Amino acid sequence: MTSADDQYNILWLNGQPGSGKTTLAFTVAQRCRASRTLGANFFCSRSDSDCSNASLVFTTIAYQLGLFYEPYKDLVAEILKKDPQLVYSSVSRQFEELIVQPLTHLRGGFPPCVIVIDALDECRDPQVTSAVLSTLLKHAEDLSPLRFFVTSRPERHIITRFDSPNYRSASGRLLLHEVPLESVAPDIKKYVTTSLSEVRLEFGLAESWPDEADIDIVSRLANGSFIFAATATKFIGDPGYDDPVGQLKTLTSA
Repeated sequence: MTSADDQYNILWLNGQPGSGKTTLAFTVAQRCRASRTLGANFFCSRSDSDCSNASLVFTTIAYQLGLFYEPYKDLVAEILKKDPQLVYSSVSRQFEELIVQPLTHLRGGFPPCVIVIDALDECRDPQVTSAVLSTLLKHAEDLSPLRFFVTSRPERHIITRFDSPNYRSASGRLLLHEVPLESVAPDIKKYVTTSLSEVRLEFGLAESWPDEADIDIVSRLANGSFIFAATATKFIGDPGYDDPVGQLKTLTSA
């Protein structure tokens, strides 16, 4: 997602509830963090007042980008020193002054990175959410070297922004519920393989665990569902049972 020849700076993944959007977003964030290419992430949640406040998306991203790249942090600190009230301004002004302006100043110096915004539909105020999307899409060409990975349900106020004649060509999109099973199967298997490798390391199991046949069975049981794959691997590695070998056997022999 950070290669120079990627066509879009914004990729929108949308799908119905339970289709695995958050699992994918978390996996993308986790792998980018491991490769030191995660610039920032914002996981929206209705159950948390801050995480459901779309007005905090860009200020949170700016803060995390400052942790990711110190020269950027210095520029943002200087901007906020001159105008401390900027964090309370409109999301479009926040974005232009806290993200676009420092990036323009650092052009060529800021390392490529990925920014994950998950479950944008879970933000409380649809108007502010729409403003966040409009601002992102308006500045799509100014975002390099940032790549945004945005997930949401296909809700009207979100679809309206992505389908606007002014912005439709500004982003790539992936409709999770329309992805053919044969296309997602390799990703499911990779997810299962990686997740069970982490379980193996956590429990100090033999290098040979799990074997390829068991990975194939769990992947086939998922039948294209990242939610199932995530639930299955959590079941196997559940510390409450403390028996991943037995849990895997239970699952694959069911």
